[in-house]
Amino acid sequence: PSVEPLGAAMDVCLCFQGNCSDGGNGTWFKAGQLAIVPPRLVTSSVVPSGELSWASAPPREIAQPGRLALNLALRAYDDPYPVLGLQEGGGLRLVIFDRSQDTSTAAACARDGAEEAPGFEASDAGLYAGMVRGPRYVFDGNDTDRAIRIQSAGVIAICYCAVIADDGTSCQDPVWAPIGAMTIAGPRPNQWWMLPTYRITRLEFEGVGLESTDRIRLVEYGQTCENAPPALEICPLSYTDDDDNIIDIPLCYHVDGRQYADYSLQILSHQTVGCDEKHTNCLPTVLVKAAEARADGVRLRFATDPRTPSGLGDLGLREDDTIVLNSGIQCGDGSSCTREILREVRGVQPYAGLEAYFDFDGALATVGRDEVGDRKGSLQGDTSVESARLGSGLQFTSFADAFVVDKGDGFDASQAWSLLAWIKMENLGRHTICGIALADSLSEDGELEIGVSGHGKLFLDQVAGGSTGLDGVGAVLPGGEVWTHIAVVYGGQINGELLFYLDGALSHSMANVSLQATDLPLTCGGQVADTSSVTRTGGWLLLDELRWYNIPLADVDVAAIAGTSDPSSDRMLISQAEIGNRIVKGDSADPKEYDIPGLVWSVPPVFEMAPSDVGMNAVGSGWKVTNRATTRAELLTPTQQYTTVCWERDGRFAEVGTLIFRQATLLGHVGLYLTSTEWLKTSPFILTFKTAELSSSTGKRYEEAEGAMTLELSFLNVAQFDLMSAVLDNTYGGEIMASVTASNRIDAPSQKLCGQIFKELWSDDMENGFPHPKGCTNRMTSGDVREVVLHFEARNGLRAGKNYHMVMNAWSTNQFDQSQEKILINSGDDIDSRHYAIHETGHAYADQQMQIGASLNDPRFSDTNGVEILGADDMEWLDFQGNAEITWLFRAGTFSTSKIKKQCLMTFWFWPLTQWRLPMRCYDAEDPRRTEDSFKILCDVHTGSFRRCGTIEKCSGDTAVPDMPHIPKISIQMPDDMNDLYGTLVYRMHITDFLAPTNGFFTRRVQAQVRKPDGTKPNYILSSGKWITVRPIDTTVFARLLYDAADDLPFGGDPTLMVYVKIMLPTDLRGLVPIPPADVVRPPSRIEVVAPEGFTILGIVQPSKDLGQAVLTEDGDGAAELSEIER
Repeated sequence: PSVEPLGAAMDVCLCFQGNCSDGGNGTWFKAGQLAIVPPRLVTSSVVPSGELSWASAPPREIAQPGRLALNLALRAYDDPYPVLGLQEGGGLRLVIFDRSQDTSTAAACARDGAEEAPGFEASDAGLYAGMVRGPRYVFDGNDTDRAIRIQSAGVIAICYCAVIADDGTSCQDPVWAPIGAMTIAGPRPNQWWMLPTYRITRLEFEGVGLESTDRIRLVEYGQTCENAPPALEICPLSYTDDDDNIIDIPLCYHVDGRQYADYSLQILSHQTVGCDEKHTNCLPTVLVKAAEARADGVRLRFATDPRTPSGLGDLGLREDDTIVLNSGIQCGDGSSCTREILREVRGVQPYAGLEAYFDFDGALATVGRDEVGDRKGSLQGDTSVESARLGSGLQFTSFADAFVVDKGDGFDASQAWSLLAWIKMENLGRHTICGIALADSLSEDGELEIGVSGHGKLFLDQVAGGSTGLDGVGAVLPGGEVWTHIAVVYGGQINGELLFYLDGALSHSMANVSLQATDLPLTCGGQVADTSSVTRTGGWLLLDELRWYNIPLADVDVAAIAGTSDPSSDRMLISQAEIGNRIVKGDSADPKEYDIPGLVWSVPPVFEMAPSDVGMNAVGSGWKVTNRATTRAELLTPTQQYTTVCWERDGRFAEVGTLIFRQATLLGHVGLYLTSTEWLKTSPFILTFKTAELSSSTGKRYEEAEGAMTLELSFLNVAQFDLMSAVLDNTYGGEIMASVTASNRIDAPSQKLCGQIFKELWSDDMENGFPHPKGCTNRMTSGDVREVVLHFEARNGLRAGKNYHMVMNAWSTNQFDQSQEKILINSGDDIDSRHYAIHETGHAYADQQMQIGASLNDPRFSDTNGVEILGADDMEWLDFQGNAEITWLFRAGTFSTSKIKKQCLMTFWFWPLTQWRLPMRCYDAEDPRRTEDSFKILCDVHTGSFRRCGTIEKCSGDTAVPDMPHIPKISIQMPDDMNDLYGTLVYRMHITDFLAPTNGFFTRRVQAQVRKPDGTKPNYILSSGKWITVRPIDTTVFARLLYDAADDLPFGGDPTLMVYVKIMLPTDLRGLVPIPPADVVRPPSRIEVVAPEGFTILGIVQPSKDLGQAVLTEDGDGAAELSEIER
C-alpha cells in the first residue's frame, strides 16, 4: 500500500473479535508500531579506516571495488530483524538505467530485457545475498572479502528481492523492488577520433559521471588500459606534473626522449562557460537563476546563454546533456516542495552515512570547505585558524565567534543523525560546541544547541524540544587543555534514542527523545545560545575534524573514528550519487532557458535560489555537465599513427577508444624568405605556399566547403624567431620592437589585428586576389609557440591551385637555427563541420642563417641618416610615376673602424615587396653596355674632397621569392676603386631607368643592409628622408562589373538599373593605420567613385552575403579607414 508520510511512526492495530469492518463494533488492540522509510545505501561500513572505508562504499567508477549495503535505520533494542522485507538471503539485481525508456528506477527494475550491469550478472543475485551485519544489511553472501566491480559506465538501478528462487537468479517475492541507484563513472566505450598531425588540437569524449579531476592517457595502439600502461610520447605542448603544476615544454620534434604525464580535462559547469582552448579566460560564473515547475517538467533559466560563443565547436550546453545542480536551488516558503523533490531536480540520490566533513585544513579561503558534500561554511567574529588535533582547527574565544555552514542544504534535527568532533578547552565550563541554529545569538523555536554545561558535561537542548537539561549528562569532560573526541548520536523520531560519547566510549544514553524538524544551518562555536541569559566560560575552545552523518552511528563506528590517526580516507567518500537529469532546449526561444523533461508533480512545487559563494551578492545554483569532458588544446604529434585513449581516475584506467592522427596533404612551394640576416633587428620576411590544384580531391575541398575556413600560422619557437608588429616607427625610421597584440581565441577576430600583423598579402589569383580576412587572432599556445589565425568568411577563403605570399615582420636571437622548422602552416577546413580538420599543411624553414650584427669595428651605416632619400624640398614624399628614378645619400660609421669600403655587400629592398618588378640587369651609369631591360646606378661623392665612390661592376635586381614575379631587391658589391666611407663623408647613389608599380601603394620606406665582403656582420637600417609612394594611374582598373548571363540571383533579372561591382584595391593593405608624429606629413588616403556619363550614383549599399564581404564603409573599419568618400 501507499503510505504517507514516509518516516512517521504509526500504530498497528489488531481486531480479532466482533465486527471488524469499518464502523463495526469489533474489539481492536494495539499490536505495535510501523514506520515506512525509503531504503538508503550506506556510503561506508566503518569510517574512517584507510582502504576499508573506500572499498566499503558503493562503487562509483569503472572497475572500482565497492560494496552495497543498506542502513537498518529502525534498529531498536538490538533486534536483528526490525525491518520487514530485509531478511537474510535477499538478492540483488543491477541493471543499466536507460533514460530513453525508464522513467524511474522502479521501471528499470521491472522492465523485461533490461541490460544487466557488466560485471554483475543475473547469476550473481544469490551469490551476493543480503546478510545482517551489525547495523547494516550487507550484500556479500556472508563473504566479507567479496566486492562488486562494474565494468562499464552508466547509471545503475539497484533492484532487491527478498526471496530468490531456487535457480539463484529470479525473484520469488514476487517482484524486484528498487532500493536505489548509483552512478558508475567512466567513458562510453568504443569512441574514436581522427585528428591531423602537426596541428595543436584537443579532443572531447562522452561518458558518465565525469569530473574535471579525471585525466586521459594516450598509449600505444592495441595496448590494454589496465594496470597503468605507460604514456605515449606524442608531443604535448605542456604536461601536468605530480603537484598539478602545468609545465610548458618545447615541441617534441625539437626534444627527444621525454616521458610525459597524462592530459587534464575540463567539464562544462557554471565556472567553465566560454573558456578558450587552454581552459582559461572563461566567462564570469553562469549560475542557474531560476527554476519553474511546469506541466511537462522543470524549466531552468541561466544567468546568460550557457553555450560557448565561439568557433571552437559546440562546447556549451547541448541538447540531451546530463546536468547536476548543486544546493543553490532550495524549496520556496510554503510550497509543496520537499527535500526529496529537490533531490530529483538536482539529479542526486543521497547515501546513508557521512554527509558533511570539515577538517579545517588548507588555506584560509578554503578552510570552510565540505570535503565530501557541497556545503560550505564561513568564519564569523574573531574566529581564528590554529594548529589542532589533526592539522588545523578553529579557535573560538567568545559567543561572537562562530563557524556557520551557510552555503548548501540546512540540517534536520528530527531525522537520524550523528555529530562528531574533536574539542579542547582552555577552561572547563559553559561552551557551545555546535548547534542547528541561526547565528544570531538568540534561542528561537526549534533551534538546537550541543555544548558543555557549567559542570563540564555534554548537553543537548532544543527550544520547545527534547532538552537533556543544561546541567548536562554523562561523564565530566577533562579540562586542562586536553583533546577530547565527542559524539552525539540521535536515532530519529521513530527510534527516539539519544547517545553521548566521550573518546569513543558511550557516556550516557536517553530514550524517547523527540526532536523537532528543522531546516537550519549548522553553527559551531558561538552565536547559538541566547547570549542575553547565558554566560560563557572564559578562555578559548578549539574545534577540529567536524563530521555530520545522516545515520545513527553504531558503537563500533564511533570508536573507530575516535581511534583513527589518519582520517584522510574520508575525503574519498561521497555523500550522494550524482545521477543527473537529461536537459533539452524545449519550446523556449530564450537562449538562456532549458528544460528538464519528465519531472512532474500533482501539486507543482515552488523553488527559490540561495546565495552562492562564487561572488559578492551572487544568488543561484551552480551546475555541471557530467556526460562530456574535453582536454586542453595541447595534443600535437608530427607522426601519423593510431593510439589508444585511456581514461584514468584514482589510478584505475578504462578504455575510451581509438585516436588516429592522420597526415594532411602537403602544401606546395612552401618557403620563408628573409630580407635581413641581423639578430635582434625587426625586419620583413615573406612566407609563401601554394594550394593543391583544383583537379585533385584536396583542391576540390576549397570549392566545396560551405562554412568558414582558416589559415593558421604557428611560430614554433619564439625564443629563436618571433613575430613582431608590422607598424612603422616613424620617429626613428625603424620598425617598432614590439610584439603583436595578444587575443583570446574565442574573441571576435580583429581586422585591425590583421593590419598589425601583415605588411602585405599577395596572390597570383588574378580574379580574387588574396582573400580578405574577416579578422585575425594571435595567442601563445605554450611558452614557445605563437599561433596566428586568419579567419575568412564562408565561401571567401583560399582557392585551389593558387600561390599565396604573406609579408610580416620578425626578429631573431642568437638561438636561431636554420635547420629547424620555423613556421607551421595549416590550411583549416570548415570550422563548423570539421573544426579540427587540416586541409593542407606546410613546414617553413628559413632560407638563410641569421647572424650577429656589425659591431663598431665592422662596416655599418651611420646611426643618423644612414640612407637618406632625396626629393623636392616642398614634398614629404617621393611620388614615382612611370619610368622612375631615385636618389639617396648614404653615410657610414663615425670612426674608420666602422667604414664602408670596397667589396662590401649592400642590399636595398623596395617596399611593398610584392609590388615591384625591377629589371634584373644592372649597369653603372657610365657603362655603354646598358640594355633596355636594365637599370643604371651612379655612385658619386656628395660630401668630401679627393674621394670617389667608384664604378659599379657587380649589381643586379633580385627576386624576393624564386620563380615569382616580385623583384624588389637591388644587390650591389661596392667597387674595387672605391675610397673608404666613414665619419663626415657622404656618398650618393642615383638609380634610374626602372618602372614604378602600376597599381600604386601608400607611403613606404626603403630598407638597406651592408655586410662585410664575406657576407658576415650584417647591419640593417630603414631609410630616412623622403617617403616613397606611387599613385595609381588614371586608367588603373580596380573594380569589375558583376554579371551573370544565366540571369540568376542575386542580381540577375533586376528590373532596376542597379549595378554591382567588386572592388579590387590597388594598395597592399588594409589594417591598422599608425598615428604619425605631428611633424610628419602623409598624403591623405581616399577613394573616389565617379559614375560614367549619363549615370548617377544613388548610394553605396551593403551587399548580400552571396556577393562577398563589404570592406569599405563611410565610417571606415579595420580594412580601410577612408578620409572621405566622394560620390
